[in-house]
Amino acid sequence: MKIYNVKLTTIGPVHIGCGETRNKMQYVNDFDDRKVYIPDDTKFMKWIIEKGVLDNFENYFMQIDKKKRNNLYLWLKANNLLKEYKNYMAYYLDTRSFEKPKGSFNEIQMMIKTKDLKPYIPGSSLKGAIRTALFNDEMGEKELNINDLEFINKYLEDKDFAIKRGFKNKIGSFERESNEYFNKFFERDITKDVSHSVMKDILISDSKPISNENLILAQKIDFIKTKSGKPVKNALSTFRESIAPSVELKFEMVIKDNSEYNIEDIKDAIYHNYTDIDEAFLAEFDTEVREGELIYIGGGTGFASKTSIYSMFEKEDAVELTSKILDDKASKHNHLNDIELKISPREIKKTKVRREYLEMGLCKIEFEEKKI
Repeated sequence: MKIYNVKLTTIGPVHIGCGETRNKMQYVNDFDDRKVYIPDDTKFMKWIIEKGVLDNFENYFMQIDKKKRNNLYLWLKANNLLKEYKNYMAYYLDTRSFEKPKGSFNEIQMMIKTKDLKPYIPGSSLKGAIRTALFNDEMGEKELNINDLEFINKYLEDKDFAIKRGFKNKIGSFERESNEYFNKFFERDITKDVSHSVMKDILISDSKPISNENLILAQKIDFIKTKSGKPVKNALSTFRESIAPSVELKFEMVIKDNSEYNIEDIKDAIYHNYTDIDEAFLAEFDTEVREGELIYIGGGTGFASKTSIYSMFEKEDAVELTSKILDDKASKHNHLNDIELKISPREIKKTKVRREYLEMGLCKIEFEEKKI
């Protein structure tokens, strides 16, 4: 058994969702400070009870105008509470980097945290990213043709692909079979009825929690490639609470003695996986060339950072397959036009931090063996 200290350094903001969203009545968007304040819910409710405005608050909260959602900042202002409210906030998120979105600033997707509101990255998120890199690296060495994988060939050619498998649409059936192929890749038969996943021989802890001072609010900004070659920027009204750039997170990883993969396999896979994404996708957007082991973590990173297609197939085939998948998932976006642009998806997911546009979820990863 070997134990490694793992250091993840964020290059772009990292968002790991907890399933919670907060609307305008659950945070304070202070226009003067250019900050969003997140209440300490217990302290905040105790405060408004002491101020004798609980009934007022509840009535305002419940009587939501569907055309214009109620707003906690405006309620505080109307009740002359702006000078005091910050004493009852848990922390704040800077909004100075925001660009005017298409749509109103409404819900915030919240970051996973400990019980005492400290953000962290689950070990499962990092392990999932490493698992994808290992798969992509080995599949890339096979030099496959699309026709080599039966379920892909059937998806592209067989009109009854979904019906035969009991699905309402082709994309649902294809995604199920893709996941089954991916999972079986790591399974090893022990007996006729028992199998073992080789990924169980790699254990990764959750990261050590960090201060919520390291959190920012990241706005979704797409850069969309056009026929002219110059990407068009599209700032959207999707906001994610995220770990800021240049933050270090520390994990511990254990590789068991019987593991099929050693540390060099993992490092090589991470390096090759990012290189495949860079050469086939990022280069189309003139993204900065980077060296070292780089990995995408969390949400909002885009299809290209999650897929195996660009590692498995030549670029022309990869673009055709990706555009077909994305068109079946969301036909209104006309992804079949991506083939003409020679890139699919045709947008890269970024956010703005200060004056710089950064890729969501991109991190540098380093490993150091721990002496036992």
